[in-house]
Amino acid sequence: MPELGDLSTRGYLSRPALSSDSEPLYALHKATMLTYVEAIYGPWIDEVQLAMHHEWLERGDPQVVLRDDELVAVVDWTWREHDLYVGRIEVRPDLQGAGIGTMLLRRLAVVAAERSKPVVLEVIDVNPARRLYERLGFAAFTTTGRKVHLRLDH
Repeated sequence: MPELGDLSTRGYLSRPALSSDSEPLYALHKATMLTYVEAIYGPWIDEVQLAMHHEWLERGDPQVVLRDDELVAVVDWTWREHDLYVGRIEVRPDLQGAGIGTMLLRRLAVVAAERSKPVVLEVIDVNPARRLYERLGFAAFTTTGRKVHLRLDH
């Protein structure tokens, strides 16, 4: 897993998620995604979402982003053969618009550029985060159902 690098100049710390982060990460996921999940898939069912959450934590290696020991964001990415794939990036709703997502995506773009690879992610078409991705230079290259796949070349 690549490291995010030193975020301390902005007052943030990143580290791998711990098992003790599971509950706060689920709360973050619900706070950031409930509206969009319900708009596309119907009612949010905690049992189903919790099962997917636990599966995600078991198979992934997410990085939590903290400020003053408080969880402010999570980002989960992996190297694939041809790209750096961002599987999840979520910022606390009360901190959205404060530049945290931009900071993380720019850092990932640098990490990917060091290996001459693009950054790829997907977003549900009703999620306004798409505007951020496009503002940072990501371009849609395909859709799958309601998910838009975006790519940032360097």
